[in-house]
Amino acid sequence: MYKFKLRYQANILRFGIAPKNFCLAIALSHIVLLTLQSTVIAEVNIKQQSSWKNIIKRILAPQEPKDVENPNSRGSRVNKEPLDKGRGRLGGSRGDTICLITPGKNEKIWHLNPTFIWKGNLAAVGIRRSKDKLALWRHSVPEKKDFQITSYKGLPLQFGESYDWLFFTSVNSLAPSRRISFTVMDSLERISITDEIAVLEKKLNNQKVSEEIIALHKAEYFSQKKLWGDVLIEMYSVKNPSQELRTNLNRITQRICGKSSR
Repeated sequence: MYKFKLRYQANILRFGIAPKNFCLAIALSHIVLLTLQSTVIAEVNIKQQSSWKNIIKRILAPQEPKDVENPNSRGSRVNKEPLDKGRGRLGGSRGDTICLITPGKNEKIWHLNPTFIWKGNLAAVGIRRSKDKLALWRHSVPEKKDFQITSYKGLPLQFGESYDWLFFTSVNSLAPSRRISFTVMDSLERISITDEIAVLEKKLNNQKVSEEIIALHKAEYFSQKKLWGDVLIEMYSVKNPSQELRTNLNRITQRICGKSSR
């Protein structure tokens, strides 16, 4: 950087800039240097600051109590993890036990085309607006596997709307056997987040990083906003996860589905 500065100032003198403009030229050279330094620092931060280990720590960390002065007061959230947000087993007397991973019950998410992740045998899943009776999208699960990831392929969900995630135990069923509600973030909340995600994705795409690295940094961003449903969507949506990510996903799945949903 220092050599660049010397070359820049030498060129100013070489091309005959008048002394009265010399201070302005020097100031401009400093602006150029600061811009270059900021770009380098930003690139280093993108490459080095995030890791699955840090995100897992946030996911599994207990939340701060609502009443800081009296953490033992009724309604405090001591010893509760972000994973407690409406996730876990729904249970049931008919043996159709389903374990929700994301989105959780009554959870607010940013994604307009979310990924639905659960454990348990279902024939189909669907989505409808909570105030409607008819499903706006339905997807048959091709194979009855214990673990399922299904991406929503309908029209983008609407800002600020509440939706029901519908569970069908039979392909021919018209009525869902179960449902849980979730909400899409409203437009005012989305503005800054959408802009910041776009800037982040552009930087990462310019560096030609892998799909997993992009998901890592988006998950890091959502974890800082405490949007845990969106964090999990990013993590579980990686098509060819590394061994580190697979290990952490297994750890999260076990933590969520090893207990009842709240």
